Amino acid sequence: MKKYIKIFIFFIFICCFTLIVSSSCSLLSNDISLVNEKNSEEVVDDGGFDLNKELENISKKMVSPPIITSHKLYEEFTSETDKKNIIIYGEAIANSKIELKINGKTSDKLYQADSYGKFRIEDGVELIEGQNIVNLYSINSSGIISEPTKLIFILNVKRALDFKIYEDSQSLKEIDQYYYSRSYEPQAFIPGKGIPLSEVYLKINDKIIASTQSDSSGNFSFDGVKLDRGENSISLWCLNLNQEPSTPVIKTVLVLNDTLSPEPVSMSGYVSGDGNYLNWEKSSDAEFLSYKIVRVDEPCKNPQYPTDNVIATITDNSVTSYKDDNVISGKAYFYTLWVVDKAGNLISSNILPLPAPKYYITLKKMENIQGNVIARRQWYTQYYEITNTGNVPLNIQPVFDFFILNPESDPEMALNPLWAVYIWDPNTGTNYYSNEDIKVSQVADWINVYGTESVEETVTYNNDKSVKTTTIVTTIRQTQEKDGKRIAVSTVTTRIIKTETATGKIISDTSSSDSSESIVEPEKVGSPIPGIQPGQTIRIAVKIVNVAADNGDKITVHFHFAPADCQGYFFTEDMASTGDIQVTSSGK
Repeated sequence: MKKYIKIFIFFIFICCFTLIVSSSCSLLSNDISLVNEKNSEEVVDDGGFDLNKELENISKKMVSPPIITSHKLYEEFTSETDKKNIIIYGEAIANSKIELKINGKTSDKLYQADSYGKFRIEDGVELIEGQNIVNLYSINSSGIISEPTKLIFILNVKRALDFKIYEDSQSLKEIDQYYYSRSYEPQAFIPGKGIPLSEVYLKINDKIIASTQSDSSGNFSFDGVKLDRGENSISLWCLNLNQEPSTPVIKTVLVLNDTLSPEPVSMSGYVSGDGNYLNWEKSSDAEFLSYKIVRVDEPCKNPQYPTDNVIATITDNSVTSYKDDNVISGKAYFYTLWVVDKAGNLISSNILPLPAPKYYITLKKMENIQGNVIARRQWYTQYYEITNTGNVPLNIQPVFDFFILNPESDPEMALNPLWAVYIWDPNTGTNYYSNEDIKVSQVADWINVYGTESVEETVTYNNDKSVKTTTIVTTIRQTQEKDGKRIAVSTVTTRIIKTETATGKIISDTSSSDSSESIVEPEKVGSPIPGIQPGQTIRIAVKIVNVAADNGDKITVHFHFAPADCQGYFFTEDMASTGDIQVTSSGK
């Protein structure tokens, strides 16, 4: 029974002993002495069990782990580089060796604790970005290794700079991981921000290609950076205040060349009560990026991307329709659909007007309290209101019709009669037409159903001047309606008369005729009145001045106003007429 009691006491002691040893090395040696003194009084039992000897063997096999006094568990550090050295020190068993394991790798070097148990890892422990696990072991003189003292350190790398990659410094279109370029040697613009007034280095793949100095705010940039086809690893770093390189910031760009424009698509559409409906063919481009729907409300302006209004961007190439409900009912809009690929190649569809453009105007004659008999050097003014009743902005082209003098002027009296005619904007004072030297009647060919005739005669002689040749060219020009168009028929008759110079006897008299037809456009006069919006009304005036007409002389003036587009084409079938404006001179 006594033997079992001793064994029980032995196990209790072992548990207490282990607790005491883990607290400190100094306590371990004292406790062992006390235990030895106590057990020295015990007598070896009759079964041969020697408690003192067992305790001595156990104490030799148990080594206290190091105690770290320099750092705490889960301590965090920050660094501008991706590595950081820290100095670790603490206490262990006197004269023991210290073994170090960092992130699973055991150091080749052992560190020595002094006679007081103090140790210091002078060359430092290198931490890397993120979590680091550091284990320290004590090794006693018998080569027995302690349990590890485990430390966990966190290294947070503070990036010293950041940057972006753009196609160029003007558009600032950012390049992401994949860069589809139309060039085989694309260039990039790289701006960023780092440590103020520091040297910044740029490396692409394995070659440092440039360096620059950041300004006082840390801003820097590299322009015209050449990228290679394929993968480009772009690294930037700067020197910190200690002239140490900061952690490189690395971005990867894969350059893919695409020099072919997408295939064009055709667009159609219709107008419904709630908007304009657009439809198109699906793009077949393998590097499709987006559809861009561009809209303008100017009929002569081609809707261009990216300069004009983009009303929709669609990135799914299977989408082939769109409803534009941001419209004014009845107003004409002009659409194009642009297919854009990842390299920036693009192509447009046809121009689609919805609804069809209408170029209509109305002309309203205003009441005039002024009489139409005017003295010399007086003005006669007739006002009109012109309204754009179409659905597009338009210009208004004044078209000369005719003015007729009654009586016709006498060629020998250059100043009798003499009139001046203007088309005048009373708001701005602009003259869109002016003719200050009207001495003879003028009738435009395009409405001259009665025809006009001109005769040109030339006389030539042979070498000895014995034969006179008279050539008479008569041109008759008449305008008529034909198939909805105004057709001018010109008949040219050439008569050649040969006579003897001395006697006047006719040697020969021959005639030939030739006719031709041509489509006649009105004669444009002056300048178009620009930019009249749908529904807008402007006021215009026809002014007639009696410069030097005699008493009873009359002038009749007739103008048309034609709606015109911005390219100068005007629509004769939709012209509005002033009618005849007749003014009589009082001769005073």
